Amino acid sequence: MTRLERAIRRDLQRTGVPVHLRRRMARRMAGTASMQAFGAAFAELTEADVRRRAAMLGGDVTAARAARNGAAAGEAVALAFLNLGRHVSAGLDRLQAQFNGRAS
Repeated sequence: MTRLERAIRRDLQRTGVPVHLRRRMARRMAGTASMQAFGAAFAELTEADVRRRAAMLGGDVTAARAARNGAAAGEAVALAFLNLGRHVSAGLDRLQAQFNGRAS
């Protein structure tokens, strides 16, 4: 049990939450809080990266954000083509196996 969970359990005890709910609620609330903290840290790192790239682009933060979003979209398209290629390759292998008389 983390310190955050213990603190949440204490607060739940003070507010009169039934005993059988405290541990579960504390675990869920601590998990939610840690994920929110992770999301905030990730957003801060992303913003720092955008600002660093903006300095390379002459201080244009909007252009840096657009470049980052474009790179993410390009990555998604590339992964989609890679996945499509894998499916086509698997289909051709099955078709070739059928023509050769072997069932896959």
